[in-house]
Amino acid sequence: MYVTLKRILLGQKFKMQRHEDRITKGIPDLSFATVGPNGWMHGWLELKYLAEWPKNPKTIVKVPKFYKEQKIWLFTFGIGCFFLIQIDKDWLLFDHIKAFYVGTWTREDMERNALKVWVGKPEVGELIPLLVD
Repeated sequence: MYVTLKRILLGQKFKMQRHEDRITKGIPDLSFATVGPNGWMHGWLELKYLAEWPKNPKTIVKVPKFYKEQKIWLFTFGIGCFFLIQIDKDWLLFDHIKAFYVGTWTREDMERNALKVWVGKPEVGELIPLLVD
């Protein structure tokens, strides 16, 4: 997912840095800097991937390895923190508040609560405005 995201953002004014912190629990997968309406803006993205949606539409979408500490970190650090998940070919972006509830919702709930749902990967220019708004 990181490689695909990097390709989508290639050539944009968007810098990102991966983080693999085995000591501090909850640190998101990457930090980013990009140009927003008031100059450079910094933030964090937690990335997850699921191979497929649950078959039953009433089933809660469980996200393996999306731990309580990660949800708390995103919620605590707030504005500028996001959760981006790819499920099958769909991509969903959540803000720091809604990310806290991922793992307790059905597919319909996730699609309704996401900042944006893409059927297929995001197009160039679609993701950055949502991160700086």
